[in-house]
Amino acid sequence: MKRSTPIFSITNFVGLLLNPVRKRALISFVILIFQGITEGVGLLLILPLLSIIGVDNLEQSNSKLSSSIQAFFEYIDLPLSLLSILIIYFLILSFYSILKYFQNINTGAINLRITTEWRLHFFKTLSHSSWSKIQAIKTSTLQEILTQEIRKLGGIGNQLIQFSSALIIILIYVTLSLLLSIKLTLLAIIPVGILLLLNRPLNKKIASLGESLIHNNQTLYKTIEEHLTAIKLVKSHNKENQQIEVFKEISNNVETDQIQHIKTSNRTKIIFEILAALAISAYVYLALSYKIVPISELLLLLFIFTRLFPKISSIVGSYQTILNTIPSFESVLNSIELMKDDVPLEKSDLKIVDYVDSIHFENVYFSYPKKSVLSDLSFSIPFKKTTALTGHSGSGKSTTIDLILGLQLPNKGEIKIGKHLLKATDLVNWRSRIGYVPQDPFLFNGTIKDNLLWIKPDATDKEIWSVLKQASAEDFVQNLPNKLDTLTGNRGTQLSGGERQRIALARALLLKPALLILDEATSAIDNDNEQIIKEILNRLHGQVTIIIVAHRSTLIDLADHTIQL
Repeated sequence: MKRSTPIFSITNFVGLLLNPVRKRALISFVILIFQGITEGVGLLLILPLLSIIGVDNLEQSNSKLSSSIQAFFEYIDLPLSLLSILIIYFLILSFYSILKYFQNINTGAINLRITTEWRLHFFKTLSHSSWSKIQAIKTSTLQEILTQEIRKLGGIGNQLIQFSSALIIILIYVTLSLLLSIKLTLLAIIPVGILLLLNRPLNKKIASLGESLIHNNQTLYKTIEEHLTAIKLVKSHNKENQQIEVFKEISNNVETDQIQHIKTSNRTKIIFEILAALAISAYVYLALSYKIVPISELLLLLFIFTRLFPKISSIVGSYQTILNTIPSFESVLNSIELMKDDVPLEKSDLKIVDYVDSIHFENVYFSYPKKSVLSDLSFSIPFKKTTALTGHSGSGKSTTIDLILGLQLPNKGEIKIGKHLLKATDLVNWRSRIGYVPQDPFLFNGTIKDNLLWIKPDATDKEIWSVLKQASAEDFVQNLPNKLDTLTGNRGTQLSGGERQRIALARALLLKPALLILDEATSAIDNDNEQIIKEILNRLHGQVTIIIVAHRSTLIDLADHTIQL
């Protein structure tokens, strides 16, 4: 997503970003206005206070602002005294504190809601995206966006509130200073204008640093993912130090980008602080030399300017932080756009039970972006028979299963269930009757019961034990100390390979599938467990349509017929 100009870009992104929190953002803006007015009124009390302690005479001042303050006290019939001023000041501070309390709560809620809504939006898009589009994005990139980049969006919300707050306060301060002295106020614009001109190249550099940081963070996440996946291989070949050096280099790159951002941001602050000190010195010299304003109003001006310049510096800092974070938002939006599907997966009116029948591939072609896999493939898988799908590695067995599951759609040709053409809108119903057991059976980090209920949340204990018996898993689960409540561990590591395979098979059977697919399901287990799986499938023979994907396996002996790819 190309940026035309920073301001235009920020305007577009702010609209998208704040869309889930529009009401809260409006409430926050109203509170900010009242905070600004309260702070301005508090500043005005300095004039009568200075008059009381003898710095100047409010009554003899020719200033319209001084006259207005005196008229206000007369209007509310309150004597202009130290006690009355302190009482009003106490009430103003109390009101300001209450506003700040609600603002802090509202700001926190906005940040959390932005993060939650965008993370949920991204997760939904990812979950409903087609398998081919998910495969096109690195897992490490998806993890980084879900954990880090989206979390930054809440930070943008916080910076926007700080930006708005500083802007409102600046407007209040400038209004007050104009009422005190137009000449000195106009003079204050000079260092601000110089700062903005000096910041233009810095702003571009900060935006560029944001893009670099995203790239380095993605590389860091990819390295972490690879290391955790290959840690056994790394240790087996004594390559720990080599991996540490790679990780160290990437971590240093991330650190360098962050330090550069800190340096660039603080360069703005130091330039502005020097200009502000110069401007304040000039104000004092001109005001005292030419008696532009009374002493009390000069002191108030100085007080305003000493608070005004840090606010301007803050607003510039918030703007730079937003610029630095915009690439994260772009990364999120681009990934969402990449994962969007043209055809939503919706349930079709035709129930799958009406057309569960033989599966036909008719002149099917399929290729990945850089590789052709299937060419003019035609075959039939008969209903309630066992079919073996065989072929050498890379022949397209897994791709064929992906096509049957609807995870991929053919580039050309047709896939039919009976006489019914399998379309994208039928996939939800179609998959609801498929039991799928992959080569590496995945179990969630929970109990055995949790993993079975995941596929069918309303399953009863009776149904669970029934499918465990079908999958020859009843005895070993009964012998576990916690039985169904036994924790499987991360990816099922607390169970053996054969036990995981049988739990995964039981989970698939809990659906009462019309089609059962075993994708190289015995390639990672020993002969004894393979024999158990073979006996299970032999009992299921003739009850469901079974597809066995295998390169070399005794399960092929169960097949009524074989398809060689």
